[in-house]
Amino acid sequence: MLPTRGGTNSIYAAQIAASIFVDAEVTVLVISPPEGTSNRRRRTFDEANPSGVVESLDGISVQVSKKTARDPAEAIIEESRLGYDLLVMGASRDDEDSMVANVVERVLRETQIQTIIVQVPTNDAAPLELPRNVLVPVTATRSSRAAEELGYSIAKKSGGRAVALHVVNRPDGEGVFLPGRTIDEARQVAASMIKESRQFGMRLGLTIRGEVRVAPNAEQEILNFAVSEGMDVIVLGTSSRPVTDRPFFGHRISYMAENSPLPVVIVALPSFSGRS
Repeated sequence: MLPTRGGTNSIYAAQIAASIFVDAEVTVLVISPPEGTSNRRRRTFDEANPSGVVESLDGISVQVSKKTARDPAEAIIEESRLGYDLLVMGASRDDEDSMVANVVERVLRETQIQTIIVQVPTNDAAPLELPRNVLVPVTATRSSRAAEELGYSIAKKSGGRAVALHVVNRPDGEGVFLPGRTIDEARQVAASMIKESRQFGMRLGLTIRGEVRVAPNAEQEILNFAVSEGMDVIVLGTSSRPVTDRPFFGHRISYMAENSPLPVVIVALPSFSGRS
């Protein structure tokens, strides 16, 4: 399912989905406000035109479903319970509809299926081609492996390249990835992660470049690496934990989503045990 208002982020999400899930049956969900909706709430529904999204899904089976609802998040959540395997959403980063707020945040908290969130840095236009240079920050989690599978599949489909990156925090950092370890121990663990990631990529038919970096701020190092290496997209893995405090899927993901100069794709796995 791909709920949309027809914006840039949803169009790019549709391009990625159509290229990777070629045998999928996609429902494009368009939600309109009921009569009498206030202007303030009506802004949530602005630009509800799915034509660009449907066009980007060309080549796969598409059904457009239009619904009327006062609460778009609840409508998406209810629809997601009807036997879908995957939820794909575009997420704006502007002040009124940020990555960790409003509809997307609530849906991710409550949905019980895997979700892919796509965010383009600006709202000017969606990229015209699939990303050829894909960066996947890797960790020892289920969600990281899901991100690797998607990221490497994108690179293979586009005929491009993929880089697996793990950043070890220096002692003066926050210890986001490997807290409590010495630098040498952390490097060894990181090298093992990268080796496994490269082997996984080979099983998917792609040669993966692996990198280990040491920095006091892993999130910023990932963004710096992406820019300096000319990457086109960053693919991240996380768990959509049902908690109330923001950012609900961790400061690392939220920081990169809010500050990346490149498109970001987040693979979110539902987590009811608190594990990622």
